[in-house]
Amino acid sequence: MKTLSAIAAGTIIAFLLVAPTLVFAATITVGTDKASYSGTSAITYSGTDSALPSGENAVITVKNPTGVVVDTASVPISSTTGAFSYASVTGGTANWVTGTYSVTAVCPEGTASATFSYTGTGAPSGGAAANTLLISTAGGAGNLFPGMTVTLAAYVAFAANGTAPSSTTWTIAQYWGPGATTPTSLPAASNPSRGVYVWSWALAAAAANGNYIVQLQAQSGGLYGQAVTSFSVNALVGTAAAQTANAANVATILANQATAQTSLSAISTAVGGLSTSIASILTSTTANGQTLLTVLSNQATVGTSLTAIQNSITSLSTSVSGISPQLA
Repeated sequence: MKTLSAIAAGTIIAFLLVAPTLVFAATITVGTDKASYSGTSAITYSGTDSALPSGENAVITVKNPTGVVVDTASVPISSTTGAFSYASVTGGTANWVTGTYSVTAVCPEGTASATFSYTGTGAPSGGAAANTLLISTAGGAGNLFPGMTVTLAAYVAFAANGTAPSSTTWTIAQYWGPGATTPTSLPAASNPSRGVYVWSWALAAAAANGNYIVQLQAQSGGLYGQAVTSFSVNALVGTAAAQTANAANVATILANQATAQTSLSAISTAVGGLSTSIASILTSTTANGQTLLTVLSNQATVGTSLTAIQNSITSLSTSVSGISPQLA
């Protein structure tokens, strides 16, 4: 029969052999920034995971007094602090009834729960506008042409506090073409950053000219928001290939214009030289005209002299004729 000392020694050895394989459970916490809320109010759910997991998320679920889920989100856990948080709003739907609510955080290493109280007011705080999601859109404007890629962006935020939901479900994302009786669904949106969503798609080669209406509806945390925007299509703008060809044609026209401008400058210079030559000719002609007038004037003087000489000769001839009879 073993002695007590032998049994104790065996127990210690067994513990030492097993102890290195023991894993201590992580501590998970979760809670809210206040103990009670009413109407449509800002609320922040936060917690920690002592295991400091890398690249993991905590799934937060909020249930009303009857167990109905009124809000949920998956948020990242900090690998350095183990902290996680989710900003949202209370109220907004008929499921937010007065009573005690539970919030549960499920992490890879465990689960934690907490409670808070909520009082329905019958009307959202700050008016009906606070009971919504705000959706702002950008892009997709201007004249597009068939075959062109359309890019549309939207930003989603809670109207109550202006913060963006950590996740959003697009219950409607579609557009209506000119005269269309049924909408065309948009492709899945990318989510480059919190609250920002981007859709990109190519217009059909035979897309009709006219205005296209885009309808968006988002849901998050039991709240909804809608937005409407539009864009226009004009085939006269041309296809991408036509745009490239037009750009080349414009470049050719500009080059020809430059050549024509150079030619006009050369012509202008030549005309200037011609004008100088004509002025010189006119100057010479004027001088020659003056010389001609002088010659004509001298010619008249010579004529007068010749006439005087002729008269003298005639007079002399008469005198000689008078003398001749006397000499006979």
